[in-house]
Amino acid sequence: MKKKSLGLNAFLNGLRSVLNLIFPLLTFPYITRVLSVSGIGIYNFSNTYIGYFVLIAGLGIATYAVREGTKYRNNRAQIEKFSSQVFSINIIATIIAYALLFLSLLIFKNLTNYTACILIFSLQI
Repeated sequence: MKKKSLGLNAFLNGLRSVLNLIFPLLTFPYITRVLSVSGIGIYNFSNTYIGYFVLIAGLGIATYAVREGTKYRNNRAQIEKFSSQVFSINIIATIIAYALLFLSLLIFKNLTNYTACILIFSLQI
């Protein structure tokens, strides 16, 4: 039974990789026609700008959670307490990232042209 699920997982992972290559090849020509050069520039800038705040919100929390969580895997009470702590840390880091994002939007007046797109992309945080 294990080999069957391993084979299925390998197939599905390969299919996902192929679709990740094919999908942009099909959608990019349409997107470039609709958005034009300036629209794609705004999109790429906003996506990159939000990427920095996603990094701030991450703070290596996932790596920390995996490393420290393995210590508690046999004790259900401790793992529940630890996961609650990691969740709280993640929420606090997200709030800090959003605060810094809004502060940067207020401070840097050159971003007014990109504000709507940046706010839409901020859902990634």
